[in-house]
Amino acid sequence: MWDWVSAVSPDVSSGNYYLNIPNQRVQIETPLKRQEVLVADDGTETTISYSANMRFTVSVQWTYLTSTQAEYIASGFNSTAYGNGMANSFKWYNTADSHKYVVKFASPVAKSLTPGVYYTIPQIKLRVLGRG
Repeated sequence: MWDWVSAVSPDVSSGNYYLNIPNQRVQIETPLKRQEVLVADDGTETTISYSANMRFTVSVQWTYLTSTQAEYIASGFNSTAYGNGMANSFKWYNTADSHKYVVKFASPVAKSLTPGVYYTIPQIKLRVLGRG
């Protein structure tokens, strides 16, 4: 993924919010090319490309988190000073390839609690905007 995106600056400085909690499950990287495929009545296809750039969505999961870690991830989504839902970009450390990226939340952050044991964030999606 690193080779396909360019450097960008985040909306939120990494001194304020930097998501660097290692993901604990399989990470799924989904590439997206801004294209539209048109199919004619005779079955022929025409593809319209809107951009030559690749975009990625990354799905990450955490199975065993402390309450502090779970709250930190959730605060990134909830706080208007950080992610502000899906509005602001911030830095994320990708443990799969050891690079920093600038991302936005692409889904809400849901967390569950196993009473007295640990928190789980089953899955969040991050939209990769570029290198961090």
